[in-house]
Amino acid sequence: MIRIALCDDEGKILDEVTQCIHEYMQMRNQHGIEIFSFQSVRALKSALEDEHNFDIFVLDVYIGTELGTDLAKSIRKRGIESPVIFLTTSIEHAPESFETGTLRYLIKPIN
Repeated sequence: MIRIALCDDEGKILDEVTQCIHEYMQMRNQHGIEIFSFQSVRALKSALEDEHNFDIFVLDVYIGTELGTDLAKSIRKRGIESPVIFLTTSIEHAPESFETGTLRYLIKPIN
């Protein structure tokens, strides 16, 4: 089972990304995924403190007033080496995101 954590402050984006992931997995006949959506950095950090483990993180760069790049650094400080994918409308943080071991940097809207 692949556990994916999505973190974006916009519920619509969380729904769209979830739909895209499900469509992608269906096209490849892969059904062993579980997607967890978080609308705040605090909510995702709380899940990590409760020892929830995730295989992939998909993070917005701007999550409310906080930065997804800072969240990625926090994830790395916990010793978690799962891939991180940034999904955002902002590209100015791209260099910083790759310093956190980011796997991909995708620009919204996704299609």
